[in-house]
Amino acid sequence: MNAFVALPIAAALPVAAPAMAGESPDGHAATLARAEQIVETLRNKHVADGWALFEPAAEEMLGFFRRRLEGKPERDNEFRMDVVEFFGAHGQSLDWVLFGDPSVMICRLAAAKSEERGEADVELLDLVDQYVAAQAEHERLRKIAEGLETAFLDEGKPKAVRVRAGDADLGIRAFIGRLGKDHNPFNIDVLRAPEWPAPDSKVELGTGRVRIIAERLVKPSAEARARADQIIAAFDQWRKNRKEKKPRRLLTAERKRDECDDRVQALEERIAEMTAATSAGMIAKARCIVDEEYWPDCDDALSIFSTSIVRDLLAADVKRSGGTAAVNLPAPVASTDPMFGLIEAHRKAHAAWEASLDELERLEKIHGYGADGLSAVTEEPCRSAHDAFIALADGAATTLPGLRAKAKYLQDLTEIEAWMFVDYDDVAAHLVSGLVASMENILTMA
Repeated sequence: MNAFVALPIAAALPVAAPAMAGESPDGHAATLARAEQIVETLRNKHVADGWALFEPAAEEMLGFFRRRLEGKPERDNEFRMDVVEFFGAHGQSLDWVLFGDPSVMICRLAAAKSEERGEADVELLDLVDQYVAAQAEHERLRKIAEGLETAFLDEGKPKAVRVRAGDADLGIRAFIGRLGKDHNPFNIDVLRAPEWPAPDSKVELGTGRVRIIAERLVKPSAEARARADQIIAAFDQWRKNRKEKKPRRLLTAERKRDECDDRVQALEERIAEMTAATSAGMIAKARCIVDEEYWPDCDDALSIFSTSIVRDLLAADVKRSGGTAAVNLPAPVASTDPMFGLIEAHRKAHAAWEASLDELERLEKIHGYGADGLSAVTEEPCRSAHDAFIALADGAATTLPGLRAKAKYLQDLTEIEAWMFVDYDDVAAHLVSGLVASMENILTMA
């Protein structure tokens, strides 16, 4: 099937119709003929899967040129509303229609190929390569330092603090998080108390000297108390006698890790501040967050790069519309994009979850904090909101308005709900997948 490549307007568009003195010698008749050729081509040729000409807008645009040919006066803002918006939304060249000048289309095709190669983002692509390499090196150095630190901290640790098979049956367990091979200092501090959180009790971190807050406390059995005292005594004796000064090898490893981390952070800032001019540049930025699960102490990196990519998409949208406020595609075209449904689904699910939190707070005032069954009020809304967000992050826009809407929605979320971009599992992979697929969809229509 023959394909027709639709191209965006290359320069800022006027609000009023330009003077026709520079129009081609054939005048208004030739202008109308070229406009009709565009409409007939878009109407009858394959542009891209899911793409459709918005017929009412096409007829309004042709009507303007027909009235001009008949010598009828132009209505207020008619050129902007009927012509500029159609050409912007459908990616066509006004220079060719008005003046018979195909140079814009020729240059835009060359620019599109340059964009595929990322020629305008050479410096950005190089910085991303440096960042990925530095990130991998930091991970290698981090593991070395972590292994040396573990060996240093575990040196001479008594067997009594090792987790035993029967400890959990005595109620000696991980009160927060998970235990490794040894009982950790936090867990041991909890064991010092005369009462411990019950096995089925909801537990939260406390503040200050109150290490944890539990719904219900229980007094340990004599056997459990004896085992806890054994752990505490062995731990306290070991901590009192162990070496405090770190070995030189560990200090060197930590210094190299921190120097590499400084380099990663510097590259991160430079990359995030640069505006990608091509899809290759945006995809390169996405590479920076593919392996963000590396970073146990860099929670902000995902949010920084996600926000930067969203800003690039919004900037590209303005550029495509001629450097002015973005031109909206007609609603019937935009409505075919599943992205709008994903955005609305998350908005509703998130609102329902927030409402469930308010309801939980109300019920706790009546029945008491942690009353049996109350937590179920938020479980399903929370799960639905999470699933809706992941679907949104992973979803691919099929139109420019859909991509713009997703970019703006994500940008708003980074400002008010930034934790979602860090706390939700695998969100980086979903964001990258969704943004790259969206760009690929749009580029097939560009």
